[in-house]
Amino acid sequence: ASELLVPQSEIEQWQPQFDGIEDFQTGVSAFADARNVSRAMVAYRLYKSGRISRAFWEELTSRFREMWLREKASNKQAASETEGGPSYYVVRRHRLGGALVRVVKRTLDEGILTPTKAGRVLGVRPNNVALLVDGV
Repeated sequence: ASELLVPQSEIEQWQPQFDGIEDFQTGVSAFADARNVSRAMVAYRLYKSGRISRAFWEELTSRFREMWLREKASNKQAASETEGGPSYYVVRRHRLGGALVRVVKRTLDEGILTPTKAGRVLGVRPNNVALLVDGV
């Protein structure tokens, strides 16, 4: 799967700067971010292609995991500081269940169910049905 995300030719053509592990880590992060893939996956591909040693790969992986844990904690902290909660439609979807909402959405898309009848099934006004089913 990683070959599809980042072809071996890109790994071979990439010439990272190696002025210490911090610089290498920054280079791998930039490479991964530009392709929207994980940093650990890029490090593993470099290891498997023989560009870095196992010990260096393990050190990079450890550092990337620490970075990920810090980012996760920071995001959790930021989310807990925001006021409010989920919208009415998120809560309603949760209470109704994803299966029911998906069935209603599919039957609406196919023209089998009208918005009025969908509103009755979902317990919302017909003009709010789209707001409820679009989140699925």
